[in-house]
Amino acid sequence: MTSRSIRTRSASTLLGQCSSTCFSKRTPITTTILGKSPRHSEPKRGCSYPSSIATISPSHGTKNRVRKSVFTRSNSTKFTFECLEVLMKKSVSKKILLFCLLGFGLGSLAFSQDQPSAPDRAPLLLVQQIPLPNVGGRIDHFTFDGRRKRVIGAALGNNTVEVVDTFAGRDIHSITGAADPQGVAYVGEFNKLFVANGTDGKLRIYDGDSFKLLDTVDIGEDADNVRYDPAEKKVYVAFGGDEGGGIAVLDAASGKRLEDVAKLDAHPESFQIATSKTVIYANIATKAKVVLIDRNTHKVTDWPLKNVKSNYPMALDEADHRIFIVTRRPAQLVAIDTETGAMVASVPCVNDADDVYYDAGRKRIYVPGGEGFITVIQQTDADHYHALAKIPTTIGARTGLWYEKRDRFYLAVPASSKEGAALWVYAPED
Repeated sequence: MTSRSIRTRSASTLLGQCSSTCFSKRTPITTTILGKSPRHSEPKRGCSYPSSIATISPSHGTKNRVRKSVFTRSNSTKFTFECLEVLMKKSVSKKILLFCLLGFGLGSLAFSQDQPSAPDRAPLLLVQQIPLPNVGGRIDHFTFDGRRKRVIGAALGNNTVEVVDTFAGRDIHSITGAADPQGVAYVGEFNKLFVANGTDGKLRIYDGDSFKLLDTVDIGEDADNVRYDPAEKKVYVAFGGDEGGGIAVLDAASGKRLEDVAKLDAHPESFQIATSKTVIYANIATKAKVVLIDRNTHKVTDWPLKNVKSNYPMALDEADHRIFIVTRRPAQLVAIDTETGAMVASVPCVNDADDVYYDAGRKRIYVPGGEGFITVIQQTDADHYHALAKIPTTIGARTGLWYEKRDRFYLAVPASSKEGAALWVYAPED
């Protein structure tokens, strides 16, 4: 072996030792800015990421589980100089040192030219975790008490309704006596909380201060999603089974049940009430269709879906004449024209979704899914959308609440064998 080959081998060996030293403590990158970094990937030894990658690591049992910008161009440079310092301490010759410097520089340049630039931050940042210490099982839908800054959620598997003070950061009250609570709606002008119960098909009405049960109204089989129309001061409740269903209507002030807005051929899942016209859009998941309901005439118009099924959650972008539904077979977000019922766009997303929310200010759509992610989708215009990021959460976290007035996204995290249930709070990043 020649002296030249010995020197080259020595440089390669020291370069490897340097890489090993600098990455002896490896931090997993868990947030995927789509098209930029692999899911749950780790930095490879001897390789630095040229773009800033936001990182959220929510499942390691630490108090503060948020880390940001693990690798940036600036600390990539820091990595290079740290490695060179290691080489200098080993009394390496100037030629070998130059060889290493060129290797790092060319490698970093090639990597950065290969990769498209990534956003500096993830679109959702985990900022708070509020324990739900006495909650077990599945957690369903949420509502918000804006005056008291409370998130109120249906702990279906626990047969309770949980009241969380977001300002204090704690679960302050459990309403017991529910029977598989599913949908909830707090109506501030009457200081009442309406809770739909799946097992006995009843709507329970509680006082907003004391949480005392005020009234119980029979709705029907599998009483589910609840919505409030402030213009008409009416509460709407979805109910039904595989053979038929409907949307019940109640006077919010008196709690008296009025004439149903519609009779349907199966159980309606999520539905949205338009404000610019007297219609309701509703998902009929078992029939793979969306229905348009006229609230005045009670006429029902079917909009069949093509090549997608199991459409459970729905959100409304009334300004752009779009509704967004999320299907599970396959897992996609679908944009539908509210004037024609036509499917205008679709984007793959997280699986097992049970909620979807539209952030009108940022033109973003948040889809939490039981697969263990929140898919964030950017709306370019009414007909064009692209997936922006996959924010890692935990298995089974498929419901939540977007509260635009506080600019926060709340995610229900069910209890697991390792950790208790919690409400995770996310702040959007522009």
